Amino acid sequence: MLPIANPDSWIIYEYMNLPQIVLVDDEPAILELQQAALGTVDLAVAAFQRPAEAWQYLQQHPEVRLLVTDWEMPEMTGMDLFFKVRGLPRPPRVIFVTGHGSVNRAVQALSQGASNFIEKPFLPEAFVEAVLGALDAALDEHAAKVQGGGTPRKDAPKSTLLFRSEAMRRVHEQAQAVANSQSTVLLLGESGTGKEVVADLIHQHSARAGGPIVLPGMKAFCITPI
Repeated sequence: MLPIANPDSWIIYEYMNLPQIVLVDDEPAILELQQAALGTVDLAVAAFQRPAEAWQYLQQHPEVRLLVTDWEMPEMTGMDLFFKVRGLPRPPRVIFVTGHGSVNRAVQALSQGASNFIEKPFLPEAFVEAVLGALDAALDEHAAKVQGGGTPRKDAPKSTLLFRSEAMRRVHEQAQAVANSQSTVLLLGESGTGKEVVADLIHQHSARAGGPIVLPGMKAFCITPI
C-alpha cells in the first residue's frame, strides 16, 4: 500500500532530474492507483486529496510540468483549479480524470487548453500512456522556447482519446480507418460530445498530419443553433 497525503499534509516522491507531476483526487484509492502506476516508470509525484493544498504547492513549485486532477471534488472543482493554474507564469499541462457523467465537460476543457481527459474507471497502462504523452509535449514546448523559437514543434503530441466503452472503441477504429482515405468525412453529434477531438484524431492519422488543422466555428455558418 502506498502512503496517500491526508487532508492536512502531502507526500512528495522525489526523483533527481525527472519532471514533477501533481495528482489531485479526493478519493484515496484513486490516488493510490495513480501513484502505483506512475511508480512503474519512476516518475516524481506529489499527491493531494485537497485541491486547495495542491494549488498552494503549485504556486511554490514552478518546476511542476503536469497536473492530473479529478473533476468533482469538495471545496474546489477540477475546473476551478484548472483556471487558477492557467494564470501561473509557467503553467503545467493539465489532464482531467472524469467521472459522474462529466465527460462532456472535459471535452469542453480540451478546447480551452487541457491536454487530455481520462474516464473512470481507467486502466493503469492507459493512465501512464496519457501522462507520458503530456510530459513529452511539455518537454517539446520547453525545448522550443529554450532554443529561441518560442513555438512548440509541429509534431508535438496532441490530445488523444482514452476510453473503455465499446461504443467509443468503434468510434476510434472508424476514425483511424477513414484517416487513410481521401474521402470527405462528416462528423455528427450534439454540442460538447467531442466532434473536434475526433476530427483531430483523424488528422493525426492522415497523410496531412504534418500540416495544420483548421477547425472553424460552425455556428458562424448556420442560422439555427447547432
